[in-house]
Amino acid sequence: MEILIWSVMDRHFADEDYALLGDNIQLIQKIVTEAQTASIPIRLEETLERHPGFISYVQAVDGRSVYVSKGFDIGAAFDAIAKLSPERNDLAPVPRIP
Repeated sequence: MEILIWSVMDRHFADEDYALLGDNIQLIQKIVTEAQTASIPIRLEETLERHPGFISYVQAVDGRSVYVSKGFDIGAAFDAIAKLSPERNDLAPVPRIP
């Protein structure tokens, strides 16, 4: 019984974390689609400073970094995405930055 309760609680908190992550991704997408490319770093810095512990990496289509939070580790991010179950691995669709 304890294992079942633990499993349900773990799933519940994972769902909450995933929902919060989705909200943060939508926020970044909104900023990227509404801002001029040059102002994206400033807008993201202003917005994300109100979300302690939230880090992000925004890359242009040509591969250049547009915004990188202090402490962001891209290798760890890709490792985490690779561990997502298929139904949760829908993080890829993001607006393109020219």
